[in-house]
Amino acid sequence: MTDNKYVYIIFSFIINILNIIIIMPLILAFGLIVLSLCLVNLALFLAFILSVLKIFIHKLPVNFGVNNIILKLIIICIVAIVSYYLHKFLKLFIPKYLNFLGIYMKKVSHLNYV
Repeated sequence: MTDNKYVYIIFSFIINILNIIIIMPLILAFGLIVLSLCLVNLALFLAFILSVLKIFIHKLPVNFGVNNIILKLIIICIVAIVSYYLHKFLKLFIPKYLNFLGIYMKKVSHLNYV
């Protein structure tokens, strides 16, 4: 009976160590990727808003490096489309990631050494 208890303690200890060394950094790195995608989406949205304002208000100190109005409109359309689809992807993906993170943290908190 005591041998099974010691085997369980050793097995639980090894699983917890592997969880801390391997899985937790992967989850945190994935969270940083999601956060960086959110920041990219914000930057694309601000670029869209500023470039539309630049067309109507010429004194804004915003320059995207293009002086041709047709190229400006093409860039504005591309930025808007990319921002829209990235927003749709993040809107679908972030709740699933946060749900997974909550379930994972509950499972990790229930693992004990004894």
